[in-house]
Parts: sequence; structure tokens; C-alpha cells
Amino acid sequence: MTPLNFILVFIGGGAGSSFRFLIQTLTPKSDIPVSTLIVNVAGSFLIGLALGIDDSLTKRLVITGFLGGFTTFSTFSNDNMQLLIKGKYTIFFVYILAAVFSALVATGLGYYISKFINNHSL
Repeated sequence: MTPLNFILVFIGGGAGSSFRFLIQTLTPKSDIPVSTLIVNVAGSFLIGLALGIDDSLTKRLVITGFLGGFTTFSTFSNDNMQLLIKGKYTIFFVYILAAVFSALVATGLGYYISKFINNHSL
């Protein structure tokens, strides 16, 4: 580990966490944890895009740093535990399926867009 890698992850993680907080603050509250869904799907899409980046320093900043701070599986787990505790079983199952499926689709979409851009750049 070089000091530069550490600094890039540190800066990216702080920015990602701040953006996650901003989205959670601006998203209207409801029984469905919409802000976590938005963050994880957007983060999955961005990770897919970032997979096409060849520069390892940019990957440290974007994937490990920003997206590591931006997305959060622990919040996803907590949101689902709260749904179970409240007895909202239908929302629990629908949310898990929607979150996992849409995150996988978003990651794949981001990846293929990244590959398309790399193959068709001027």
C-alpha cells in the first residue's frame, strides 16, 4: 500500500459517504427504504461503469473509495431487519428481490456501457 492509494481511498470514501447522506436526507421517508435502494442501484451502475477503467489509481478513488463509502450493504441489511421486526413480510421479500435484481442489472448495464464506450472512443 502506498500513501497515495490510502489518500485516494480516504478522499473517495468521504465523498461517497457524504453523497449517500445527502440522498438519504433528500429522499422522502416511507415504509420502503427507498434511499438505500437508490444508493445501491446507482452505486451498482457506477461500479459497472468503473470496471472499464484501466487506471488503478482511478479505481482506488472511484471503486474502493467513493463507491465503497456510497453504497452500504450494512444499511440494506438493517433496513430489511427493521421490516422483519415490524412484521412487513411482503415488503421485505419484494424489497430484497427488487434491490438484488436491479443492482445486478445496473452493474451489468454500467459494465456494457463502459465496454461500448471503450470500443467506440475516438
